[in-house]
Amino acid sequence: MYELDNSINFMLVDDDEIDIKDIQRTFKKNKINNPIHVATNGVDALNKLLGINGEKN
Repeated sequence: MYELDNSINFMLVDDDEIDIKDIQRTFKKNKINNPIHVATNGVDALNKLLGINGEKN
């Protein structure tokens, strides 16, 4: 099976908490240890990516 480089970060943009938990469980089940940064909407995602109102990811 292909292993992901752990330096790769994922940005998950979803407003449904159940979907977020499902993706996190799927990563864990498949032993994908890469960081998942969660944003609940597009504005939040852009702010996180640009480092506005928080730490730049």
